[in-house]
Amino acid sequence: MPRINAKSIVRTSEGFDGECGRPFRELLENKILCEAVWMTSQEAAQYLKLSVGGLYNLTSQGTLPYHKLGRRNRFLKNELDLHLMRERRGRI
Repeated sequence: MPRINAKSIVRTSEGFDGECGRPFRELLENKILCEAVWMTSQEAAQYLKLSVGGLYNLTSQGTLPYHKLGRRNRFLKNELDLHLMRERRGRI
């Protein structure tokens, strides 16, 4: 599987493309299967440099991806990274 780095990602009108022209989402899903890192709400908030309340606001608004494990929310680190890359603002 090819390594993903910042220089290999190109933004297109359809979204992100990775190496070899494969959709970035496909590369992310393959990487998730190999390197799944699950985070609790507290860990995800610390990783995103947010308060836990701010994290809950983003999940309740539907802007931040999460998974339910019983009554608890769990976050995949790779999905949080993808969300951060999608929300980029400003010039390159």
